[in-house]
Amino acid sequence: MEFLALCEEFHGTMAAMRPPLLLIAPLVAVAAVAIGGGLQAVAQDMPLPTTQQVLLGAPDPAGPTARGVFLRDPDGQVERLAAVGHLVAWSVRTPADPLALSSDRRPVTFPTGSQVVIADERGGATLAVDFPGRWVHGLQAFRGPGGASEPRFAVESCTSKLDASCSVEVLALSPDAPLVLHSRTHDLLSNAAYAGRIDSGRRLVIGKRKGKGKGKHKACLPRLSVRTLGTSDERVLPPLPTRDESYPACDGIWAPFIYGRYAFASVWRSERKYDLTAEYVYGIDLSRAVPRWYLIHVPTTISGGSAGFAVGPAVTDHSVTWESLDSEGPSAYSLDQVDLPAGVQPAPKVPKPSPGLSPVAPEGKDGCAIAATDDAIYELANPRCAKAWPTSRSTGGEIRRVVHPEPLPAPAG
Repeated sequence: MEFLALCEEFHGTMAAMRPPLLLIAPLVAVAAVAIGGGLQAVAQDMPLPTTQQVLLGAPDPAGPTARGVFLRDPDGQVERLAAVGHLVAWSVRTPADPLALSSDRRPVTFPTGSQVVIADERGGATLAVDFPGRWVHGLQAFRGPGGASEPRFAVESCTSKLDASCSVEVLALSPDAPLVLHSRTHDLLSNAAYAGRIDSGRRLVIGKRKGKGKGKHKACLPRLSVRTLGTSDERVLPPLPTRDESYPACDGIWAPFIYGRYAFASVWRSERKYDLTAEYVYGIDLSRAVPRWYLIHVPTTISGGSAGFAVGPAVTDHSVTWESLDSEGPSAYSLDQVDLPAGVQPAPKVPKPSPGLSPVAPEGKDGCAIAATDDAIYELANPRCAKAWPTSRSTGGEIRRVVHPEPLPAPAG
């Protein structure tokens, strides 16, 4: 899961009606056509595109460490990744973008159309949802009011490179195979879902910022609250920590989100004298009678001469995971996993993963996003969406998977 922008403005009226979804069977494509006001499947003798061919079976969380390629992407068409429960979703654009990246991660050339492909990792047919004439800018997984029985994906897609052309649509699915798309909706809550601020019938609300003064470093942290959808019930959360001894200046909050019984918020902090910046991620257990924010991880640090980046987080009801990238190149060197609820309980120090976990693909390149199901961690590799170093000469990509990653060797000495 990438951190999402805080913008929660309504993008306008509902997007124009789009052609119906495609149901994809393992060996043939099945097109849904309107007949008598409903949908009827019509089989067509055509092979599945490579970008819809799942290559791995159900993960075994009780087995040994297992790595593999979940999906091959020879042309580099897959750009976004998300997961929830046992479902994995990815976007496919046609044609693939040129390898050069635009500075704002918008497409260099606009596609003729896109799809969001969804798979149940335990098996069964994949499902592809068409977005003709649009480019999928992002995916966000969440659950409806019924929790795990109501998996959903919020999809932001655009008709041009302009922000004003983008809108968010929510896909509501069945939790088990065969996958069924129950609805495609666009309403006032869609943007909040895409921003990660809705899950399991609750919404994380950003209040007014604290403090007074001039300049971007003054009014730093807003007060957050949790609201139960469809009711007037709203619980104001305690304030986020305002200071840290190592990074005393507060530079603002970024992408707070909610998942199940937990809420999370990233606070950017800096040490101005030595030009140091760090991302502090705080978590809170909403099920506690007196909840409190705790620092759970520092995935990104930046100085005048170096930087440490991570992709993620990938969040489930049991853990939050980041994949740390090598500052000298596009490869990953560890998975940093914080167990829940232990990571958001009283602790004398930040619960750092020790000695850490081996990354999804120790020898892989171009990892740009990770997502997690209940049993596995997935990594999207594509030089077009690389986090910091689009240096690969290859044109293609893939989705990789690791089940039960093993601990890294303890440091010598």
